[in-house]
Amino acid sequence: MKKTDSLSKSGFWISFSTFIFTVLTFLTALFTPPISGPFASDPLKYPFENIISRFPKDYIWMFTAMILMILFILFSLFIFYSSEEKKKIYAHAGLIFSVISSLILLTDYYIQISFIQVSLLNSETQAIAALTQYNPHGIFIILEEIGYIMMSLAFLFFIPVFSEKNKSDGIIRKILLSDVIINIISFIIITLFFGIKREYIFEVVIISVNFIFLAVFSLLVSLRVRKNG
Repeated sequence: MKKTDSLSKSGFWISFSTFIFTVLTFLTALFTPPISGPFASDPLKYPFENIISRFPKDYIWMFTAMILMILFILFSLFIFYSSEEKKKIYAHAGLIFSVISSLILLTDYYIQISFIQVSLLNSETQAIAALTQYNPHGIFIILEEIGYIMMSLAFLFFIPVFSEKNKSDGIIRKILLSDVIINIISFIIITLFFGIKREYIFEVVIISVNFIFLAVFSLLVSLRVRKNG
């Protein structure tokens, strides 16, 4: 098998798997409504110690999200290796921000799954309030925000990797640019209205936007590879 054939075959399956896990994670998260903060009808209160019964149903989406983060790195790596030589600097920057994003989010989700529940079982509740996903302005939310901001930066640097002259590449460029613009405008509007008390409002917006556009982006790349390969 030629090197280009092998790259195309791997790239297709990585891109398509990224699409599948993005959709799966997003749908699972949608069916896990918040039980604290501004979007909850009867929100949990500080210090969030009565959440032991919420495992594993409220955490299932994090398992698929961790797989997605690994796939996102591989997906970005494929974009880097399949890009033109003169555009590799942009693809390299996108890959770096993809790695930063994925490492932050992998760490964030793994802490929730591996630390929160066992701490509650052992009645070790001192750090729970700051770390738990149920704290609408806690460390979990902050790490998610910066993690998905880094993902948007990866999208920004991937834009010039795709050709303006090719129709399918042009669509991909518009998809990536739309993600960046929507997230910037959302952050400005939410910050103007709520300031530092935005709770998880921006986090919900940027996750939703990034999942939707990552799903479309990875699907279009997989179709592009299938066609060219």
